[in-house]
Amino acid sequence: MPDFALQIDLILQGPVLTHSTAVGASGISSPFARNSNNDHYLPGTLIKGRLRQAWMELHSAAGAAFQIDTVGLLGESSDHLNSASYDPIRGALYFDDLTNKSDHSDDVRYRIGIDAERGAVKKGFYQVLDAPYQVGESVTFSGAIRFSATDASIANNIKRDIEIGLRWITSLGAERSVGFGRLLNVTVSAPQQATTTTKAVNATGASVLSLKLSPNAPFCLARRRVDPNLFESDSIISGAAIKGSLASSWRALLGKSPNGAIDTTTDPARAELCRNFEKVRFTHAFPTEKGQAERPVMAPLSLVKVNKDQLFDVALAESPILVGKPLDAPAFAVDWKSNSEVQQLFGWAEPDRELRVRTAIDSNRRKAKDEQLFAYEKVVPQKVDWFCQIDLGAVPQSDKLKVEAQLLDLLANGLRAIGKTKVGVAVEAQLMAIPAKHVSQNVARDGVWVITLQTPALLCDQDVILKSGLLTAYQEALSKLSDNALELKHFFAQQSLAGGRYLWNRFQPGKDYSPWLLTNAGSVFVLTAATGQDTKAQSFIDQWLAHSLPLPEWAANRYGNHWTTCPFLPAGGYGEIAVNLDIHWAKYPAQGERHDI
Repeated sequence: MPDFALQIDLILQGPVLTHSTAVGASGISSPFARNSNNDHYLPGTLIKGRLRQAWMELHSAAGAAFQIDTVGLLGESSDHLNSASYDPIRGALYFDDLTNKSDHSDDVRYRIGIDAERGAVKKGFYQVLDAPYQVGESVTFSGAIRFSATDASIANNIKRDIEIGLRWITSLGAERSVGFGRLLNVTVSAPQQATTTTKAVNATGASVLSLKLSPNAPFCLARRRVDPNLFESDSIISGAAIKGSLASSWRALLGKSPNGAIDTTTDPARAELCRNFEKVRFTHAFPTEKGQAERPVMAPLSLVKVNKDQLFDVALAESPILVGKPLDAPAFAVDWKSNSEVQQLFGWAEPDRELRVRTAIDSNRRKAKDEQLFAYEKVVPQKVDWFCQIDLGAVPQSDKLKVEAQLLDLLANGLRAIGKTKVGVAVEAQLMAIPAKHVSQNVARDGVWVITLQTPALLCDQDVILKSGLLTAYQEALSKLSDNALELKHFFAQQSLAGGRYLWNRFQPGKDYSPWLLTNAGSVFVLTAATGQDTKAQSFIDQWLAHSLPLPEWAANRYGNHWTTCPFLPAGGYGEIAVNLDIHWAKYPAQGERHDI
């Protein structure tokens, strides 16, 4: 099913204002929202919300004469989210921001509040508004609405319904009750079928594909929340998010709802990929500066700083030590004031970010609903590319060539929507592994393998931790994963709990609450082969390096081994490792720079 885009032009009468979350110029109370290119914009979420409201009002007024599948086109609103339905219900329409790129000189307008009893200005009721557009001036905001449709006829019907809804809107933005943002006219172009510009790549039966991801707008992939009203975006795009977005894009391409799984009946034309889709592993996509062709590496938690600027790696130390010149107690990453130089050393780019505050609107009172204010912190992708890999190692050899070809064919269309903001992503594939900033060495060095987690992993059982302690839990976990071929000498690790109302109801409905205990990325484990098990131990190291740590048996029994019950599976990029990074030896303190305690 082809992709279409509608070019939308909204002509508003000045003054116009959409509030910015960012701090404006000195003295400005309400700055106009600007994107990373410094253009004024109307948020796509605002257009989507006002279109939903317009369609509801039109249906209320016209009844059966105006019926639209609002949920199918726009998705389910948050008002309907409850404990009985935590599955995502995505809409078919994707809204870009509408921007005005004209160069307007800065200007301001003033508002005050009057005390009814004194007839004078209320204390503190003085507002300075950013007003780049003059009274009566016509201002055009332009953008696109993207969707998939089976043919041009359906696309034209969607175009008609969107235009009707937009024309029902009388004004947009802030301060509408005092005449701001009056909508004068709406122009919706004929649907334009999207064309694929991705360079074709022919399948060769490779076991590893590399992808470069380029999001076309700021996106939000929410981290675990510490505040119910703030969604902070991770700069890493998880393999699970990439795989889920590909599945949704695939279903949309077939004319099916994006809210469903891929099974053996989804696409008869891609039967091999359908039956092997669960076996395909997508690694996390790590951010690096544009022009760099090396995938970043997660810095080991065995790195320490001394005297502010001396950096060492103490992974090989079997007991506590003092390090540096002069000798001092080392500070681990949790106590650092800054890690920017370490991130740079390991190839990480830090993309720009922007904050957008949103609220739900009471359609009856035409004002913000109480207690419905929340914010998205978005990652701005202009200066950054993301690199990940697709691992086909678990796909049967008889299907591998066709699975690879079918994946490349799908990825040539890009990803339609990723993250909470449903941003499109351009995908560039190549038939080779992307070189890492620091290369892993799978062969034992000085009799040990130093494993550094590149992504979080379900590793040790919290029940064993409570009974026998953390060291025993990790020793038991790694011994079982290697069939008793590897022994844990010591480790440097952090743990965190993932859970909360949404994850509980989304992945464990009807069960007792049981959060996932994750071992965090960067955690370091120093392993040695059990007596007489060198060859077997090496084979497990090779397997883990190529395909990630497998899900432990206890985790599969407790949470299940499927994405619908456990969101932290190896197939979604979790449990990726690096082995024997050179920095463990290069930065190990020399004889005169360390002292055993």
